[in-house]
Amino acid sequence: KGSVALGAEQSIAGGDYSLIAAGRYNKASGDFSSITGGYSNKASGLYSSVSGGTGNLASGETSSVSGGETNEAKGTSASISGGGQGLASGDRSSIAGGGSLQALGKGSVALGGEESIAGGDY
Repeated sequence: KGSVALGAEQSIAGGDYSLIAAGRYNKASGDFSSITGGYSNKASGLYSSVSGGTGNLASGETSSVSGGETNEAKGTSASISGGGQGLASGDRSSIAGGGSLQALGKGSVALGGEESIAGGDY
């Protein structure tokens, strides 16, 4: 209901009022979710978004991935700005970039580098 896919190839805007603006093989299944570009990205959380990149997943409610590759924002309001293979699973956690970073605790932040874990809350 109210979903739109513009300039998107082999993509699915399946959530209510979801949007895919461009890209290929993207899937916006969360209600009010959006993907603005990239390849093989998924936005499954309520109000989630993926801006671009490849193989990214925003599954937490109000979560976002801005770019990079194979990043996953699972926590509520979790965000990943870029990099690769990041996991933001804590609520309100964030990753600024880098590779193989994890922000696991509530409000935790991983700011770059390689293979680091921010595991505590706040």
